[in-house]
Amino acid sequence: VDAKRKAELYALAAGVSLGRLALISEDTSGGAHYPAPVMEMAVSRSGGVPIAQGEVTQSARIKLIFEIAE
Repeated sequence: VDAKRKAELYALAAGVSLGRLALISEDTSGGAHYPAPVMEMAVSRSGGVPIAQGEVTQSARIKLIFEIAE
């Protein structure tokens, strides 16, 4: 919802109207991402993955691309 409001603000500033949502994708450019086989090998060698008590935070970056309405 906030992303659409921001897109509408940019469209207004550019003097155009916001069109339909054309694309949604996840931005995977940040952070360390290891291929699944590497992670599986590491787990099998260690005999398991230790999990510490506490709080876990996870985030994702999503890219929305809107068309410009005619």
